[in-house]
Amino acid sequence: MSGCFRRDKDGASLALDLELSRRVAFGSATDEAREDMALERRRSPYISTEEPRSVPVHGLGDEAWRLPRREEAATDFDLVVRHANVLVKVYYYNGERPAAQGEADAIALVRATIARIRT
Repeated sequence: MSGCFRRDKDGASLALDLELSRRVAFGSATDEAREDMALERRRSPYISTEEPRSVPVHGLGDEAWRLPRREEAATDFDLVVRHANVLVKVYYYNGERPAAQGEADAIALVRATIARIRT
């Protein structure tokens, strides 16, 4: 697992984590990543219990979900993307920025990250 964190002067922060899944005895690395994605969607204590719990993000990786947060402002969210056997996780805290801009920035970051992953 690898990660980085950035906070801007407006109070917004963005954390990016990359998690590589490896092949196991009875499954491929991609199968392991699929299972990790399913766990990620279910287990986070910060994920909203309101409906919808998670929202698919189409056109991003092999599988992507926007996970709204409960404890923070309604504009804060987690974005979890699977690209082959890699999970890309973005944790976004809005600060004073417009919500749409924050989400667009997070998606652009994921696209740039995926473009650099060799499968």
